Amino acid sequence: MIEDRLLEQGCQELKNLIENARQNQREDGLKNALAAFYLKKSETATNNSVEFFHKSFGEFLCAKRMVENLEDLTEKTERRGQVNYFVSDKELERQVYDLFGYGLLTVEVAGYLMALLVKSEVKLEVLFKRLHKFYLDWCDGKFIDEMEEALSKKVRQLWKWGIESGQLQVDIYTGLNVMILLFELHSYGQSQEELREQLHFYPCGQPDSENFDNTRLLRMMGYSQCLVGGAFVKIVGIFLNCANLSDADLSGANLSDADLRGWYL
Repeated sequence: MIEDRLLEQGCQELKNLIENARQNQREDGLKNALAAFYLKKSETATNNSVEFFHKSFGEFLCAKRMVENLEDLTEKTERRGQVNYFVSDKELERQVYDLFGYGLLTVEVAGYLMALLVKSEVKLEVLFKRLHKFYLDWCDGKFIDEMEEALSKKVRQLWKWGIESGQLQVDIYTGLNVMILLFELHSYGQSQEELREQLHFYPCGQPDSENFDNTRLLRMMGYSQCLVGGAFVKIVGIFLNCANLSDADLSGANLSDADLRGWYL
């Protein structure tokens, strides 16, 4: 049925692939042909890797893998008021770099990611809490030295797949991508009365709280400039709608291309 529908759409190349696959292995012909239809051999990587012909399919699988890993970060046990996560803080830090250190988290992947998270059984408030702690530590520069092994491992992995990067780039992309996910969780939380407070993201911290730093976001904007001029707006700007920047010091920041709808200053 799938085959007929695809062939009716005039996919002659797919028809040839199916016929060739049947000659090689009749029983798995359609499966092999569909794999060839969706995948192609990478032209840049040094090993036998593949790339996706259809970008949205690859983005969906990327988001699905992220959700599976993020769900693990929320698993916990509670005994006598003591919370113990199955994934320790140290292991979480390593996994977050592995998940988000590859480069830009696109709007499409972020959209799939949030849709899958909402549909899943992931405790969003727990995920938010753990990622928020990571975000604060990242802003304080905790990981660029302490996580050198995880950073260098990610760099080697990216080079293996033909992606030029360095430890600084991995650190910046990881932090910005975590920030994007926190903004997305915040945006979703504002539409859910029971989660509105639990998923409320203040990039500079809640005013009058212990972790409030009115220059935090401005400093991270400056740090991201190490990638390219205007990197923060190019990467995070579209996710800033509904952001709560209460009492944030944004003096001198160029946000002309950012999505400022629903901002609270």
